[in-house]
Amino acid sequence: MTTSPQNGGIIDRLLFEADKLFQMGRVQQAADTLLQTIKQFSADKRVYHAFAEILIDGNQFEEGLALLLKVPDALRNQRTMELTGYCLMGLGRQDEAGEQAREILSDDPDSAPGLNLLGRLAYQQGDRVRAENFYNQAIKSEPGYGSACVNLGLIHWDRGENKAALDLIEKGFIHNPADMTAATAYHAAVTELGAFKRAESVFKTAVKHSLHNERLQSLLIDVLVKQHQYQAALNEIQKALAVFGASDGIIAAAEKVKTLAGQGVIETTANKECRLSVCMIVKNEAAHLAKCLESVKQVADEIIVVDTGSTDHTKDIAAIFGVSVLDFQWVDDFAKAKNYAISRASGEWILSLDADEVISPLDYDALRRLVGKSAPKSVAYAIVTRNYMNRVNALGWMPNDGKYMDEEAGYGWFPSEKVRLFPNHARIRFEYPVHEIVEPALERLGIDIRPCHIPVHHYGKLDEQNSAAKGQRYYQIGIKKLDEMEHSLEAIRELAIQAANLGKYDEAVSLWQKVIGLQPEMADAFVNMGTAYWNLGKYHEAVESAQKAMELAPNMKEAHFNYCLSLLHLGQADAAIPVLESLLDEFPEYLSARFLLAAVQYCAGQSQKGKQDLEKLKQSELGPGLPISCHTLAQGLRSAGQTEYAKIILNAARKTDNANEDVLALLKICQDTL
Repeated sequence: MTTSPQNGGIIDRLLFEADKLFQMGRVQQAADTLLQTIKQFSADKRVYHAFAEILIDGNQFEEGLALLLKVPDALRNQRTMELTGYCLMGLGRQDEAGEQAREILSDDPDSAPGLNLLGRLAYQQGDRVRAENFYNQAIKSEPGYGSACVNLGLIHWDRGENKAALDLIEKGFIHNPADMTAATAYHAAVTELGAFKRAESVFKTAVKHSLHNERLQSLLIDVLVKQHQYQAALNEIQKALAVFGASDGIIAAAEKVKTLAGQGVIETTANKECRLSVCMIVKNEAAHLAKCLESVKQVADEIIVVDTGSTDHTKDIAAIFGVSVLDFQWVDDFAKAKNYAISRASGEWILSLDADEVISPLDYDALRRLVGKSAPKSVAYAIVTRNYMNRVNALGWMPNDGKYMDEEAGYGWFPSEKVRLFPNHARIRFEYPVHEIVEPALERLGIDIRPCHIPVHHYGKLDEQNSAAKGQRYYQIGIKKLDEMEHSLEAIRELAIQAANLGKYDEAVSLWQKVIGLQPEMADAFVNMGTAYWNLGKYHEAVESAQKAMELAPNMKEAHFNYCLSLLHLGQADAAIPVLESLLDEFPEYLSARFLLAAVQYCAGQSQKGKQDLEKLKQSELGPGLPISCHTLAQGLRSAGQTEYAKIILNAARKTDNANEDVLALLKICQDTL
């Protein structure tokens, strides 16, 4: 497979994700990401190199060498040979490592990587004079070659030439801040010489370019503390909490620095104009709160956090950010808790967020304009929430597109929209105890609701266990809400969604039938009812529901998808093909439908077409999730009695390198059954 311009961006995103995971210390996850990427894009040498670097960093030289030997000959370059040399050197095979260096130099006699590798070998053999000579040649050839600068600096340090050593190590670190050998050596030299002021800007620049490197962040914090710059250190601790999460150790360190720093980052709004108040209610949100606060502290004039009974580090994290926490006794009513929060706000505008949500820095300027002095006061803004998730079959699901690379998570997201940004007005209050909204109040006041292009990024759906626990909580409140609003279409609809989320599909069907009774033309009610039928194994009813939705809303792509999925589970793969082909003509980027088309093509005996579609999907954002998708679909088909179909799809996954352990295990079960 060749690397085309079209999939180049996808590879960049996968490499970015793997590098981020590695810097955060999640080495196995980074390795898994790169391994899957190699399966998808075997003709991109960058992926092999990135994986080899991780293996070398972990002293897994045997594995690194085996990987590099798999690089196709047409892709091998100086970097391949350099990394191969380091693996051989790590395995004690110095002669072979030297051959790699000389092969590099035969192509380019002035190659800094080749000269540096020879220097490393000479130093390892105790010949520091030759090592120094090679390092000097490498630097002369490529002045910005960081590894050679650091290596030469360490030789000067051993000789007691501290100033020259520091200059060289600093130069090497600046040119390669992601190299933790360079970072550690530089910090050690700075500490020994007390050169903290000098090092401050260097570490700040390094952290700026390696935002997910926890070790670099901790070294910068140490440099700031050593200079008694406690407020600046606290700022960096807040960033670390947001990126790396809260532990007892970092909480204790933060509290110590905060005591030394005094007043927190979020200043009191007394005696100054307050335009934007960010309001949220929380309970046991230590896993998310720091990320949320870090995302809004640059645009919020005040932050109101109302706690409804946390027993974890939630309050501690808020205090580290200088945010006062207000307590509110939970009464099974989200609207009352949120109304208490906004009643304490002093800003002209209110932005309502949850603790597991963030605003991207890319949208700070746009948000400031919306709440600026010249902004109209009689409008409110409906904001789309990107609900990130690993499932790809949710209603309205969209793949990540890289626009918000730092915020994107999972395989994609599904949208939901509601008013979140509105004027601070005593008569604008949330309504309904669950799925609370301010829209009814805005309508009564005649306040215009305008669309807003600034998204909110929501991560709660990624933690499926926690999401399920919250769902049960919402469900119980939803029952109470329905008791109070017996004939409310919205209350019935919300409870139907919640029941389905909790796997209460019989109840969901009954509730959707009530919704349809009140509003017979609601297409998404038929789509959701069909999904519930499908989960109950009632595929004929699922087909009928999907057909009705297609009649009411011909352009609702999820209705067509559900229709074809149900046909497949009824053993009618042939009938699904033309519907899916027409759907993809209209929505060519609908990746879930493209995957389903590939599956039905295989099941209908059109394996060549199915293979072509799977190959296209491997080069898409859905690519890393294909093993999960194949396993999930096959599992459902087996449960529906379509074991032959399940076997066909699992075999297709195996033959196209889209198989994981679950796929292979299920394939064996299907083979044994048949």
